[in-house]
Amino acid sequence: MILEAKVQYAEVDDKFFSCLNAVVLDRGTPTREKYDVQIVGGWEGIEEMRGLRKQKASQEDLEQAAAQVPLPVEDQVLLLDVVKVKANQGFVKLVCRVAQAA
Repeated sequence: MILEAKVQYAEVDDKFFSCLNAVVLDRGTPTREKYDVQIVGGWEGIEEMRGLRKQKASQEDLEQAAAQVPLPVEDQVLLLDVVKVKANQGFVKLVCRVAQAA
């Protein structure tokens, strides 16, 4: 599923160093649904940060890699490829890869 998403907020996951956490609005629906998403690929620096984590790099190295990941700006539109839907006690989080910046 492709989601045309307008970024409301984004931050690097500084607990697990595995993704960008973001809140987005779905521009492809008239109701502009709001979603929490984890961007796990297709964005500059994410794959490198995840690779360091898999290599069991030091906390300092992971923090430096996280600081190098540029954040999408507020109201930036991204095309996101939803690869997984996580549901936990009524909360839904979409795991996505960036297909392209719109």
